[in-house]
Amino acid sequence: MWLVRRTGRSTTAAAEPATTLWATAAEKATRFCGARELLLKGAERLDAQGSERLHKALFDGDPCDEVADCWTAKEKIRSVFQTDHPDQASDLLDDAIE
Repeated sequence: MWLVRRTGRSTTAAAEPATTLWATAAEKATRFCGARELLLKGAERLDAQGSERLHKALFDGDPCDEVADCWTAKEKIRSVFQTDHPDQASDLLDDAIE
């Protein structure tokens, strides 16, 4: 792949390996390696340190908020199953769908 760089008045073109431009699959997988257990826990089971680690991992490794959106949806669905009241469950489910 060719990469064109423009600095000042000169323009240079150089071949650069694709791994310097995009993260490899291994790098993508390791972004959340330390946060996997945190992503599987319920929000109410995270202490302050765990919550901070989770939010830092999501901020650093999830630029498009895809994982954060999935985690939020998981937590909303969990809240539906945790309630004993059908009316409240219906409202929580509507909130999860939105």
